[in-house]
Amino acid sequence: MAKHATNSNLIRQDTSELRKLLEKSQKPNADIPEILFNDDTLKIVTGITYLYYPFGKHSDIKDIEGSVRAGIVKKLSLKNLLVEGNSAQITQISTKNSIVKFTYDEETLRQEIVSAIIRDNNFPFIENIRIGMSKEDFLSLLFNHPPKVPEDTIKLISLVEGIKHYYIFAHNKLSEIRMVTDYQIANK
Repeated sequence: MAKHATNSNLIRQDTSELRKLLEKSQKPNADIPEILFNDDTLKIVTGITYLYYPFGKHSDIKDIEGSVRAGIVKKLSLKNLLVEGNSAQITQISTKNSIVKFTYDEETLRQEIVSAIIRDNNFPFIENIRIGMSKEDFLSLLFNHPPKVPEDTIKLISLVEGIKHYYIFAHNKLSEIRMVTDYQIANK
């Protein structure tokens, strides 16, 4: 029993050391006030604007539609759960392995992501993030000389607004990206 407790302490120490290494190597523009580990996930709280507009800042959905390879566009009208009797116009762009939903925000005057599941390279990211890239290449977007990170899920959490990105790796290669937002929208 004491041996198990020792192994648990070693895991905590490794995580603590890894967090310190990451904190020391973060890029100045990454704006990372907090790095957390839990289970198999590295959680990074950050203020980088990339989280809000990974495909660029666009007010017209046609700009996004035109940049997606082999995309099928579908317009949806979904119930807005925040405003009684109000519906939100959603544009869903899908490819063989991916679906991204957008809505136009009257305050920001931009197309905002509602949700995304990306498993192919048909959606061009502005930071050159792509399915199949190595975990080290991904982490180098935020850190100078990032140490090896054993976690297979890297969760980027926005400092300000409710958006989270999950970058899921298999065999050290990016295999899936999920984006979750606080938009309260449901099917009618």
